[in-house]
Amino acid sequence: MLRLTGILAGKCPKCGEGDIFIYQTVLKNILAPVMHKNCSHCGHVYEKESGFFWGAMFVSYALTVLEAVVTFIICSLFFTDMFDDRVIWIIAAIILVLVNVNFRYARILWMYIFTSASREL
Repeated sequence: MLRLTGILAGKCPKCGEGDIFIYQTVLKNILAPVMHKNCSHCGHVYEKESGFFWGAMFVSYALTVLEAVVTFIICSLFFTDMFDDRVIWIIAAIILVLVNVNFRYARILWMYIFTSASREL
């Protein structure tokens, strides 16, 4: 349960104290998640090696598919035609709105998978 709260809060997978991401303004009023290099509390390095987060792309893809399926199921309750064109636009809008959330949680989940695996060995 403690791991789940750490994932949702975006805390360090090793100590559970330091923040993984901060939000910085990239354009005028658009906030984007920026990842720290290491934990401010315990010094744990987040990117273990070059290309470590390539696998997080698959996690992000899975999150996006899950969001699209859930959106499709919810939309099917409100539209009479199962394959209404408006559903595609709604799914596309939901995916675009959740891009930063997917990016953030894909990396956090990827780190938690490998930090917990290395802890048990």
